[in-house]
Amino acid sequence: MGDCLDVRRPRLYSTYCIDSLNNYLEVAQLGKIIDCNRVNPASGCHHVVRGETEQELLKNAEEHAKEHGIVDVTPEIIEMIKANIEDEVPA
Repeated sequence: MGDCLDVRRPRLYSTYCIDSLNNYLEVAQLGKIIDCNRVNPASGCHHVVRGETEQELLKNAEEHAKEHGIVDVTPEIIEMIKANIEDEVPA
């Protein structure tokens, strides 16, 4: 495989070739994001909430919701947030 890093996923037996260990570590550290406008387009808010994990993202989104006057984040709002979570794309 040359100078590629061989990463095997359990039970899937797939091989992923990554050109260097540095790139692998960078990919592994990407977090989760959500654009507020995708959760509630009527808000006109394009704030991007970030978190290293989904749990951290949900906590940060709950904090951001307070800026919109939402004090009680209901299960329905959480589902709307979860439906719009994306993996952060490297710059």
